[in-house]
Amino acid sequence: FVTVIIESGLVEFVSFLIEPFMRKLFKIPGYAAVDCLSSFVSSASVGIYLTDSFYKEKKYTAKEAGIVATCFSVMSVGFMAVLTTMADIEYLYSNVLFSSFIIISILAFICVRIPPLSQKPDVFIDGAAKLNDTVKTTGFMKRFQIAVKKGTEKAEEFSPQHFIKYFVNTILFAQKVVSIMVTPMVIVMSLVTYTSIFDIIGIVIAPVLEFLQLPDAKTIASACIIGITEVSLPVITIMGLDISVKSRFFVVVLSIVQVIYFAESANAMLSSSIPITVKELIVMFFLRTVIAIPLVAVAAHIMVG
Repeated sequence: FVTVIIESGLVEFVSFLIEPFMRKLFKIPGYAAVDCLSSFVSSASVGIYLTDSFYKEKKYTAKEAGIVATCFSVMSVGFMAVLTTMADIEYLYSNVLFSSFIIISILAFICVRIPPLSQKPDVFIDGAAKLNDTVKTTGFMKRFQIAVKKGTEKAEEFSPQHFIKYFVNTILFAQKVVSIMVTPMVIVMSLVTYTSIFDIIGIVIAPVLEFLQLPDAKTIASACIIGITEVSLPVITIMGLDISVKSRFFVVVLSIVQVIYFAESANAMLSSSIPITVKELIVMFFLRTVIAIPLVAVAAHIMVG
C-alpha cells in the first residue's frame, strides 16, 4: 500500500499543493502530510518507513526527516479507539481524536523551533546542502495545475520493479524493528513489574497535576512517564481503577501526543537511516511531555467538563 502511495503520484500531488502551509508552520516539505496520513491510517512504523524512504531519496534533509519522524509519526486512529475502549471512555472518541490532532500540531510547531530538532543539520543523506527549490505561484488554481502535472509525471514511472524493491525493503525494515525491540522491552517491562521506579518519578509530577486541577493526580502521575516504553501502558495502569472520566481522558490523550515510545515508533526510528540517537529521543519525549501536560489538561477540562 505504501509502495502504491509513493509511486502513484499522490505524494507529489499532495506535497506540492500544501507545500507553503507545511513550510510556514512546521518547516518541512509537503511530503510530510502523506507521512502523517500513513501513520493515522496504519501505524507509526509505516509512517517512519515512508519518512526513511523519502530521506534516502533526498526528498528530506536530515533535519526535516527528524522533524517528521518525531513529531508526526502518530499511532493509527484505529488504535486510538482501542485506547479509549480500554479506558472505558469510548463515547469520547471524537473528542480524543480532535484534541490529539490539535495538540500534536501545537507540539510540532514548538518543537521544530527548539533543540534538539532546531540544531539538526539541514543537509541531505549524502551531505549535499539543500537548495531553495520552492516554486512560487500566484494562486491556488495555478498551484493545483502544477501539482496535477507533477503527480501524473510520477505515476508514469511506476513499474513492477518498484513494487518488488519496496516490498523487499519493507520486510528488511520490519525485521530490524523487531530485533531491536526485544531487549529494551524486556528490560523496561521488568522495571515496570518488579520495581517502583515509575511511581517514584510520578511523585514529582503529581503536584503539577494537582495545580492543573486534575482529579486523582497521584494515581495517574506515573502514567505520564511510563508511555516512553509502550503506548498502551499508561492506560493499562489505570484500567479497573475508580478514577474520574476527566483523568482517563487526560491519560489517553497524553499517551497519544507523546508520540515517542520504544516499543514501536522509537525503535523504528533507530532502525531507519534517519540520523537520530537514543539520547535525542529521550530528550524529545520528556520535552513533548512537559509541554503537552498543561495542553492536555486544558483539553480535558474543556472536552469533559
